[in-house]
Amino acid sequence: MIENISIGNFRGLKLNVNLGRINAIIGRNGTGKTSFLEALFFSSLFLSDYSESDISSLMIYAFNSRGDMISAFLSLTDSEVELGLHGGERIKLSFRRKEKEKIDIYLLKDESKKDEKIASISLSSGILAKETISVPIRVPEVKLIKRHKIMEHFLPVYLSVYFDFYDYPERIIGSAKKKGVKSDFEILPDEMGLYKVHYVKENETKPAYVIGRGLLKKELIIDSLTYSNLLLIDEIENSLHPDLLLEIFNVMKDKGKNSQIVFTTHSNEVIKMMTKVFDDSNAKIIYLSTRGTSREYKLSEISEIDEPLSWVGYI
Repeated sequence: MIENISIGNFRGLKLNVNLGRINAIIGRNGTGKTSFLEALFFSSLFLSDYSESDISSLMIYAFNSRGDMISAFLSLTDSEVELGLHGGERIKLSFRRKEKEKIDIYLLKDESKKDEKIASISLSSGILAKETISVPIRVPEVKLIKRHKIMEHFLPVYLSVYFDFYDYPERIIGSAKKKGVKSDFEILPDEMGLYKVHYVKENETKPAYVIGRGLLKKELIIDSLTYSNLLLIDEIENSLHPDLLLEIFNVMKDKGKNSQIVFTTHSNEVIKMMTKVFDDSNAKIIYLSTRGTSREYKLSEISEIDEPLSWVGYI
């Protein structure tokens, strides 16, 4: 488990935060909640068991989640992220932009040793094929130079607000199926012969998007808990009915004990719901302020948070 993260200038964030098993990141818009998840996800990807091509795909998904993949990549500046692991080990990564279209990732050593380059991200040319149309595009591509894993079978998952974008649903549900998970969601060929997630119940098969994003998001979260050590969710309440969110929280508590979970929220009601499922032994609140600082709360201290968390309170 990651017990601490120290962020040095990742998308402007400079924070040192202790993490528990279940962590809710709160704060006003613009305080860096999504950037916090990105710092944790990007650094953990290069310490994971994913293949080089998988890391590239996951980076593309994360960059696309910011709306413009190329701008999201080019706006990354030099930064450092240090992870403190259970047992006292600390691993520090440095993201260094050597060229306009290339970032090198280094594993930082102590002063007596030279920093070790373990990967790079650069823009490369590719082809986007969709049904009968193909267009040239430029995408970030990862090159692994040397593996450095922090634990066995380390597979972080990041669910952005665009959780149904790209091939992400197929990737997550497919990974869960390999673990023997059975559900109403199956990966089947669509009318174009492309393998997509479908909802199958009572001999009726429908594309996943027909049943709504909420049920799909619930499935992706629960399936991720079957194989991922680190699950990151941006705006967990997005698309979810409160009853579904409460069900997810109970799964996190009872069946997700092998996963560390970090999510952001804009809703005070989500935090109140947490107090009905979790306690101080398994969950905590991390508040990011507009001043660039952070504060950690126990769930039992939740009454101290009385300001609205979303933009609704500021117009």
